[in-house]
Amino acid sequence: MIRLALTLSVLFFLAACGSELKSKKVTKDNTEMLYGKTTAEQLYFDFPVWKEAFDVYRPKKEVMAELKSVVRPMKIKIFFGTWCKDSRKNVPRFFKIIDAYKDKFEIELIAVDRGLDAENENAEAWDIQRVPTFIFIEKGQEIGRIIENPVKSLEEDVVDILRAG
Repeated sequence: MIRLALTLSVLFFLAACGSELKSKKVTKDNTEMLYGKTTAEQLYFDFPVWKEAFDVYRPKKEVMAELKSVVRPMKIKIFFGTWCKDSRKNVPRFFKIIDAYKDKFEIELIAVDRGLDAENENAEAWDIQRVPTFIFIEKGQEIGRIIENPVKSLEEDVVDILRAG
């Protein structure tokens, strides 16, 4: 009985160790980057400076109060490049903005290379010209985009898209 318990304990320990994140970086064009579908957790694991950017960003409180009134369930596809300065700035900020409402959004995070190609994801079909591109999709229909940099501020542009859609 003790031997069985010990064996099970070791198996559970090994299974838990196997579930830890491992680097998913690839090297393309002499640059380390993520490529293909990924998660914020994986992004922060492979590029910790992105997590630091998330932690220090403070969205405008008055706009965040407005966001609360327009949030509703939808999908958001984010095409970005870990090699891209605008992605490094805006993707962590975007995650900070939606953090309080992440249960309302289905986020699809797609890392592209410098040619805007993504593994198993047709970026061209989504007319991706620049990154980051945030695509808001409600009931299967695109209702708005933020491309590269916001027009006003990231949080104001999110509110404007949700309000208009």
